[in-house]
Amino acid sequence: MKKYIQGVLFIALSVFFIGFLGCKKQESAEINIPKVMLLSIQGTKGVKDTLEFVKNNIVIAQIGNENQSFLTSVKVSADKNPEIIVRRKGHAEILATRTLSPDSVKQTISCYYDGEKVYGNSIKLKVKGYAITGTLELLLDGKVIGSGTGAELTKTLDLGVDDGKNRQVQIRKKDENTPLLTKEIVANELTQSLVFYYDGTTIVDKIDAGLPVNPANMLLSAKFSSKVDVFRAPADLIILKEKAGVYTPTDLIVQLSSDGSFSKAIELPSLAAEPGYQYVFKTVKRGTTDELPYDLTNATKPIKPDSGRKLIFFTAGSSSILVITDEKTETTTGPATRRGTLISLTTIDIGQYFK
Repeated sequence: MKKYIQGVLFIALSVFFIGFLGCKKQESAEINIPKVMLLSIQGTKGVKDTLEFVKNNIVIAQIGNENQSFLTSVKVSADKNPEIIVRRKGHAEILATRTLSPDSVKQTISCYYDGEKVYGNSIKLKVKGYAITGTLELLLDGKVIGSGTGAELTKTLDLGVDDGKNRQVQIRKKDENTPLLTKEIVANELTQSLVFYYDGTTIVDKIDAGLPVNPANMLLSAKFSSKVDVFRAPADLIILKEKAGVYTPTDLIVQLSSDGSFSKAIELPSLAAEPGYQYVFKTVKRGTTDELPYDLTNATKPIKPDSGRKLIFFTAGSSSILVITDEKTETTTGPATRRGTLISLTTIDIGQYFK
């Protein structure tokens, strides 16, 4: 009987001991459950390469071979290795490393890949330009990223940036090393612009290409370069209203810059309430209302009355940016009605390239 009781006690103690160890193991398992975080990976690729995001030698995400914006989410363990490695698929070279915080269960990493380097972010650079002659090159940090003439350099670019590190954009003539224009790209401004006009000799980056306050009106600015050796600066454009060959002065004046840059824009009121009228400008000596800005003392007389005048093509709600040049023509033979001197103007409206 005594042995029986001892056996029962032994069995009871064994069951208790096994249960106790089981509880301990269960408690330990619960304590050691690995922490999981939700990782969002976002950014843009400017080239068609597949990017891999690697943690602990395991690929946790792949971004396909399209040049596009992307956003993907993946669950990863918050272990002692906080690093995410970015590389091209099939390549061992590490393009970038991102470090995770072990204390946050939700995190986001950003990157922009331009085919050579992974940046922490990207900005949009809106390039609006016009080269009247010659081919220009657009450079980013000394590397050519575009070239063209006319309006071919007008485009919107995604550029990679890292926090606190500015980049540099330059414009230069093709096959030349000296930059015509340099612009600093600030890392913390998401949208930036580069506006320029090149006439074959000089480049201008201050162009008033806005819109009129009143959408029924039109903005007008101008740049004047004389090819006539008897031109005498400074000069202005006075604005006239014309109907059936009769010219009526207005109080509107465009002050032309002597250094070849563009003038400040003025707003031309709508002529919708005055049927038959149209706007004309005339080049005049500054401070006068009718005197041409030329020394015509020795020119063949008479001076033609249309000299220095040009029609303005009015478009409501738009901005007209005129590039103006001149030419002097003297006629000394033929009937008296043909003889005389004419100052004619040529205009190019580049406003359409800066909308």
